[in-house]
Amino acid sequence: MHLRKHDVKNARRDIRKDLRLRPENAETRAAHGDVLREMQQHSKALHEYEPALALDSVLATAFIGRAFCNYDKGSWGSAATDFHRGIALGWKDKNVEACLAKAEENTQ
Repeated sequence: MHLRKHDVKNARRDIRKDLRLRPENAETRAAHGDVLREMQQHSKALHEYEPALALDSVLATAFIGRAFCNYDKGSWGSAATDFHRGIALGWKDKNVEACLAKAEENTQ
């Protein structure tokens, strides 16, 4: 909830507390990745999306989060692949579609 309000500090505090209680929760790991991405810590965020996807290989938020990290780093091919995966899992967002188009354009 804090992240939706762009209250990154409180979101990170709450997620860290939840991770201590439930370290094997894929959604919490992905949410932590989202907070780190919001803080422009893309490498750290990527390290959170990986275990999230290992725990739940069909977690669309983790694919989309990882796609945005790779997009922001200019890793266009990886971004496009993960945007496609997230969309295939039901993620619908015009921003995602626009970023996918740009990522695909930059891979050619």
